[in-house]
Amino acid sequence: MIGALELLDKEGASGFTPADLNTLSLFANQAAVTIEQSRLRLGARAMLADEDDATFRASLELAELVREIAQTGERELAACRELLRAFAEYLRSRPA
Repeated sequence: MIGALELLDKEGASGFTPADLNTLSLFANQAAVTIEQSRLRLGARAMLADEDDATFRASLELAELVREIAQTGERELAACRELLRAFAEYLRSRPA
């Protein structure tokens, strides 16, 4: 969850219509996308701010490998993605 919205006291009507709720839903989705993009940009800026950081260099090397794999085809990219997800899940499941 990124945030919450609340509707209070609609002017000129006794309540909110399904169309009002649909409009709010569209707005909420756009707001969530905007917030997430902002967070990603901030994270990217933080990484780029310290190009001498070993973690940054290692991440960049992995990104270059994934890009190379992605260029070979959709099936190869899907396999790469699945391998990376499985490995990340394994790492998350290990005792600290």
